[in-house]
Amino acid sequence: MLFSNDAIANFINLTFEPVWQSVRPAAIVRVDFGNGRIVTRTLNGNVATYICMPDGHVLDVLPGIYDPDTYLSQLRQGELFFGRANQNRRRLDVFVKEHHRLRVAALQISEKKPRITVQNAGRSIFGVEKGLKRVLKRTKKQNTAPVGSKQAPVGISTSGSEATKKLAGWNALVEDSRINETSRRLKIHKFLAKNQLLQPSQMTAWLYRDVLNTDLADPYLGLGDLLFAKYPFAAEDNSPR
Repeated sequence: MLFSNDAIANFINLTFEPVWQSVRPAAIVRVDFGNGRIVTRTLNGNVATYICMPDGHVLDVLPGIYDPDTYLSQLRQGELFFGRANQNRRRLDVFVKEHHRLRVAALQISEKKPRITVQNAGRSIFGVEKGLKRVLKRTKKQNTAPVGSKQAPVGISTSGSEATKKLAGWNALVEDSRINETSRRLKIHKFLAKNQLLQPSQMTAWLYRDVLNTDLADPYLGLGDLLFAKYPFAAEDNSPR
């Protein structure tokens, strides 16, 4: 788990005053397959990390689950942002809005940058091959890095089906981190750039609904159509017995 990572836990405890709040009970699914086979699972929820001033005003938000390195890096950025905000308390509202306005502009510029393809990578095929060799060499080095090093996810070995599953999970986590730091953060920066200073409770409903796609006001967490409207045996279940 992210918060059981020693480096992250130590950094949070030494740098911030951590507070955990559950915004709604966890949903539990129970499936009875018959013959005594029952599977009970908790539906995946979501999490958001608010970086706040001592009075609770929100400075920034990290949406969702990250890979540990990216999450720790963003927490460090949050620490620096807090330091600057603390020096601008008299004009904190203006300072925070300007910060997020600049972050919106930076992310939008980043989105518009063209992606390099083989067709326009360089004037000669030799330039392309050189780039490919660098990628392959770097990838090989990462795959053979010792467990626990900066080049390899902690706890992932390099052989066997279990390692393949872990690597697939790690890749999914890295992709989630990328989405968090692009489209999701862009929405957050836009929101904080146009609003007055807010407490977490004043933006949590919006955050989960519009950024994390988990409407806290929906008792069925978006599964209503699947459970009811599109259920093929609804008529039979509702018929008189």
